[in-house]
Amino acid sequence: MSSLVFGASINLKATWTPNTETDMKEYHLYRLDPTRVLVGTIPHPTATFDFTTTGPDGGEVLMTFVLTAVDQAGNESGDSNVATFPFDQKAPAAPIGVSISK
Repeated sequence: MSSLVFGASINLKATWTPNTETDMKEYHLYRLDPTRVLVGTIPHPTATFDFTTTGPDGGEVLMTFVLTAVDQAGNESGDSNVATFPFDQKAPAAPIGVSISK
């Protein structure tokens, strides 16, 4: 039986190089699997973000994330590179050759 189940909370940390434009306001962190969902809004010039997300259902899955930059006028950049986090919900193989003796 797996120690992580669907709906399990996972604590993660995103890090990036801060944008140097003078009119920066914030960053948006999105999770892309299975659909694009806003995970958090982070004020500039912060360059790390601790967050909790829910693990996906079943097997070995790569959770994917992107970050965007938002300026004071509300203009949002394109996506950053894709960052992934492997989430392993696959149970290991059962032990074999077990014996009990007196």
